[in-house]
Amino acid sequence: MKHILVVDLVETNLKCAVEILRDKYKVTTSRTEINVLEILKDEIPDLILVDINMPGRKPDYALRWKQNQKELAHIPVILQSTVMNEEMEKNALN
Repeated sequence: MKHILVVDLVETNLKCAVEILRDKYKVTTSRTEINVLEILKDEIPDLILVDINMPGRKPDYALRWKQNQKELAHIPVILQSTVMNEEMEKNALN
């Protein structure tokens, strides 16, 4: 079974993601970047789905996890947000 790591500060968003994905995927959730780093030490997901609007974080923080660890380089990251504008998109991709 494929494994998806969902990162979001909002518990309701995490619960919705689990509800939608759990029949077809193993789903691990995290509300903090520190917890994500702990999860990635033990498990390598097939996909990381991450909210780019976590307080105190630049939009590219999820991509930096991959740069710091070679074993994560192949993992696709989907950046998501409930609020998105052109500037945020540009920042996330740079």
